[in-house]
Order: sequence, then C-alpha cells, then structure tokens
Amino acid sequence: MEITFEVLEDCAAQLYWRALRVLPPDVEKLLAGAREREEGEAAGIIRSMIENSRLAASSGNQIICQDTGIPVFILEIGPGCEMACDPAEALASGVKRATKKHHLRANCVSALTRVNTRTNAGRGYPVVHHFTKGSEGARITLLAKGSGSESRSRLAMLDPVKGERGIRDFVLRTVAEGGPRSCPPVVVGVGIGGSFDTVALLSKLALARPLGLHSPDAALARMEGDLLGDMNRLGIGPMGLGGRTTALWVSIESADTHLTLNPVAVNLSCWAHRRASARLLDNGFELEVWDDTG
Repeated sequence: MEITFEVLEDCAAQLYWRALRVLPPDVEKLLAGAREREEGEAAGIIRSMIENSRLAASSGNQIICQDTGIPVFILEIGPGCEMACDPAEALASGVKRATKKHHLRANCVSALTRVNTRTNAGRGYPVVHHFTKGSEGARITLLAKGSGSESRSRLAMLDPVKGERGIRDFVLRTVAEGGPRSCPPVVVGVGIGGSFDTVALLSKLALARPLGLHSPDAALARMEGDLLGDMNRLGIGPMGLGGRTTALWVSIESADTHLTLNPVAVNLSCWAHRRASARLLDNGFELEVWDDTG
C-alpha cells in the first residue's frame, strides 16, 4: 500500500476538524458518570460540558472550545506500507487547509518573536510522531492539545530511591498545582522510564489510549486505579470549583531506564479530551470511532 500526499493531507484536515467538533464516546461516557456522582453546582458544570459538546457535534460548524490546540499526530506504519511523501509536510498541509476552510483560531507562533503564522503550521508544528508497527496496515491518531492543560504538564528526573511513592507524589502534585487552570476534570497521561526526551513522549502516547482501558501490565493498571482514586480525593472538582471528580481517567506508559534514573512525565488534557483517528487504506482512509473497547 502506498500512502500519498493527497491522502495524508485530506486525512489530517478531516481529523483536525472532527477532533475539534466531536467529543469521543469514551470521554462522553466518563463525563456522564461524573455527572451522576456530582451534586449541586459541580453536577451543573458537568451537564454544561456535555451539552456544549453535543451542540458542537450537531451544529456542523461550531467547535467545542475556542482554543484549537496543538495538533499532535501519531502515525503508525505497518509492513507493506510505503510513504510516497514527507508525512510531516502532508499533515501540516492538511492542518493549514482545515484552518483556512473553517476559520479556526491560529495558534502557531515563533517561540522567540511570537509572530503568528496564521496557518496553525510552522517549524516543527504540528507535531508528528512517526512509528513502525508490527501489524499490517497504517493508522493515524490526532490529539488536539489545548494550551491550558498542556501548560500545566510537568517532567521530573526523580531519584530512584523514592520508588513508586515518589512517582505517585509527583503525579498528584502536578494535578493539584494545575488546579482550575487545567480545566478539570482532567485526563492524565503518565510516562515512566526511558530518557529525558522519551518519557515525555510516553506520557503523550498514554493519552492516545482509549479511556476505560487499563494498561495490560498489572502493576501499571493498579497504579492507574490508585492514582485516579487519589486525584478524585483532592476535592478540586469540575473547573476547580470543588467536587468529587478532579480526573476522568489516568493512563500510564512505561519503558526501562538507566539504573541511576527514574524519569516521570505528566501530560494533562482538559475535560474536552479531543482526539480522532483513522485507518489509512489504499487510495483513502476510514475514520474510526473511539470507545472503551479500543
């Protein structure tokens, strides 16, 4: 299967527009559960989030949040698939097209001069992670990462002697310090291990997993559940106004690391955990529906 510029460009444009408008079913499901747990003002906030999402999905031309986020693409290519183009160039072109067509807020600026490209594309932007996978076919996932939660994300090179308690304390402190600025209830991606650069990527990949699906590693699955319980006892609640639901879900990805290191990264997503995915086919693609079955 040959993946062309035109297919990737069109796929990127549609994924970006879909992610900004249509909240994935797994997020809606967890929000509905949070609404049932909450009372008073907190329950009203969750109801408003759900209603806002449904209005955006049904309108045809409105988005969930005015912040159109950082487009982060995760491209997985299996055996038998060949790239007939530079994927980063094609994906950036698709983002530009969607931005112009739908009059989306442009976020991409120079890190030094702060000059805005007005296209949501620029040097190294959107972000593209390109992987080779063992199974057949090709798949692409887009995370639209709003800056409120992204800016509250943190990375630390912990002392290994602090062990699991040190990891949990750092993750909880990150969520607590994010408070209302991360637009809770948050979805939390945690990376453990690897190196300084790869641990941040692990935390981002954790956010690409379907919500409700625990890690296949029993120890990590236990930690995910424990952390979620701890977060929801912080009392921060929806939009930081208090309540039982500070986090919707916690996902952890890990890698082995150096014996003297214990890198940990925490990547937050706001309540509108916007993402979309597609399977690339011969001469086209097929949009997927996210749910808790994967």
